[in-house]
Amino acid sequence: MFEGLKMIKGKFEKVSIKDRNLWREYTSQVAIISSIVTLISFCTPSPSDWKWRISSSILFIFCLMILFIYNWYCANQTKYAYLKINGTKVNVLIGDLFTQEGLKIIGVNNYIDLIADDITVSKATLHGKFIMQHKNEIDEIKKAIDTSSTLILEENFGGHNQQSYDYGSCVLYKDYILTVLTKFDKKNKAYTSIQEYMQFWMIFWTNVDVLYNSRTINIPILGAGQTRFRGIKPEKQELIEIGLWTLKESGFCNNYSDKSINFIIYEGDAPEIDFYRIQKNFQ
Repeated sequence: MFEGLKMIKGKFEKVSIKDRNLWREYTSQVAIISSIVTLISFCTPSPSDWKWRISSSILFIFCLMILFIYNWYCANQTKYAYLKINGTKVNVLIGDLFTQEGLKIIGVNNYIDLIADDITVSKATLHGKFIMQHKNEIDEIKKAIDTSSTLILEENFGGHNQQSYDYGSCVLYKDYILTVLTKFDKKNKAYTSIQEYMQFWMIFWTNVDVLYNSRTINIPILGAGQTRFRGIKPEKQELIEIGLWTLKESGFCNNYSDKSINFIIYEGDAPEIDFYRIQKNFQ
């Protein structure tokens, strides 16, 4: 019994019963239904039996309760958001970044390290997986880095013997864009902060505008994995919403033919993402 109750509760955990978007949508539906019922009552004779009136009123209220529960359930089970931002189709959906068609965005550190040794770059990260998939193409990637026009140089620091690049710097290699998301500190640990994260996005959109060449852009939850934040690390929901908000503020658009911008959510992260909230807040 308790397991059953726990399972039912789990179906309604993501979207709160107090959610403003949920109630706004529900009250709109109630207003339409009430108008129809009122119109019908004017056009048909009203029964004089008080028992019928009471029972029909109870039935009407019961139906409204069922409607709310249904809306609440559907909101919690939503697993995608289809938006339009700056005239661009923007999709937030579940999938695997590496299997998507179009450009794939990979967050890297400010030295764009190309060795996945589980010390500087973990093989479990998207950065590490990219390196492992292209380990026989390191020289070609280095050439792409050397010739990139969207890399912003800065002074070396942190003990590396390499050139350092600023937040949002990008390098295009085949159908991947490597973008600088974190910087090493003096203790050789890569960090960012919420302020730098916002700065990253604004520069990122500017650079992507140069590189994307009217292709679909696929973006993971940048900063959600092993990325260290100074202070409190934002929730995955917040990270996605920052990406969407900065896209809107940047004015960047990708409205060529059927192309889009996709925010790709891995299946394991989906329970932490309120797709309903994204759909309602950015529509």
